Amino acid sequence: MTPNKLEPTRLNSGITLIGKRVHLPDNLKVGRNCKIGTDLRPEDFPSDTLTSGETIEDRTYVHGWERELARRISTTP
Repeated sequence: MTPNKLEPTRLNSGITLIGKRVHLPDNLKVGRNCKIGTDLRPEDFPSDTLTSGETIEDRTYVHGWERELARRISTTP
């Protein structure tokens, strides 16, 4: 079994962690020992497969509310 590449000592038993307020894309295939960060949207996922041991997080903003505010401002006409 492939451990998580960023946290091999913590994610190595097959569990996959999914953060709060995540909107997963339809038909996403997720392997074992994956870590999916918080406040992600379908467009944040580069493909429809997250292989075992992978991590996807958006570290552009420290807090989720900052990211949401930036998204609202960028979509306002």
